[in-house]
Amino acid sequence: MSKKKKQNSISEYQTPKYNPRRISADALNALKRSVRVFGDLSGFVVNRRTKNVICANQRREALGPKAMTSIDWSDYYKVELGTAGAEFVSRERYGSMVLPTGVRFHVREVDWPEAFEKAANVAANNPELQGEFTPDLDGMLDDIQKNFPEEQKSLRFDKLWIKKFTEKNLNSIQKPLLYMTFVVTDKQKKGNRKSPAKTKGRHANGEIIMPDKKIIFRRANLKDFDKIKSFVDYWLSGRGMKNEENASDDYFVTKQQHHYYLRHGSTWIAIKNKRIIAWGVKRPNNVLYHLLIDGNCRGMGIGKKMLKLLNPDVIRSKTDQSTGDPSSFYEQCGYMPTSNILIGRRKIIKLMVKNYNKKISTRKK
Repeated sequence: MSKKKKQNSISEYQTPKYNPRRISADALNALKRSVRVFGDLSGFVVNRRTKNVICANQRREALGPKAMTSIDWSDYYKVELGTAGAEFVSRERYGSMVLPTGVRFHVREVDWPEAFEKAANVAANNPELQGEFTPDLDGMLDDIQKNFPEEQKSLRFDKLWIKKFTEKNLNSIQKPLLYMTFVVTDKQKKGNRKSPAKTKGRHANGEIIMPDKKIIFRRANLKDFDKIKSFVDYWLSGRGMKNEENASDDYFVTKQQHHYYLRHGSTWIAIKNKRIIAWGVKRPNNVLYHLLIDGNCRGMGIGKKMLKLLNPDVIRSKTDQSTGDPSSFYEQCGYMPTSNILIGRRKIIKLMVKNYNKKISTRKK
């Protein structure tokens, strides 16, 4: 006796948690309408009436002569398609095209008028009916780079960094960072500030004189790992300002993340009396992921100086921080939100980019 094939449903499978894609409500509704009007346009779709390939022309070009294999067709079946007031029954069949390697491609043969065929071609390639990458993508790109480094460029994954997050070519507008040392004074706290003097060259130094109140801003290195982790854990666990208005109780950064930031990203720290009082991280794609200031040192302009040194082109602003939404702070520093849509798994991340019409100031009003 032959065994019956096990039947299961797509509902038995789930969307992976790592999926770095989102789709807006409007795009999802348009996609639903496309499926209703044209059916499945995801694979090879050919028109028996016109002998045209409606979908997957580029895939066919990529396969070359391999795509010229015979097709094992199913029996014909009927499908109800079309737009409101112009519905029709399409006589179709499905087939499988098998390459010498055993890879299979599904082919859908339809019988459509040319006008309907053209509409389906546009719908299949319309980016307004598709989702888009979220900043969670860069974490997956890190994994791909680690596990499949030889495919990073061949599959053009390297072109995905930031590309979906901003409309500008950010690589062309990155600026070199300066190593700067500042001394913060009591006058500076009150708003009477002087711009730090800068010496010539990339590693310029500048300072505002004040006895016994020196704050050093510098790039972090692996030797700073323990102190950075202690500082971040202390403030993000809420131990720093328990039961106070600016207490922080957000989330922890893992050891692996700290090591990655120190080795591959741009990590800056501010030090006062040999103690870290500020920490900021910009990842290799020039996106700011973290900016944390000691709760006892806020309101001194340290955050603005850190932001100026990190000089990100894009900021991931976490809107539900226990200290409040920092978006207004970033706007004061010359950044603007890309849209009103919040992203991320919990929909709490606001993407912000440089506002080139606004001059960034480090002066406190």
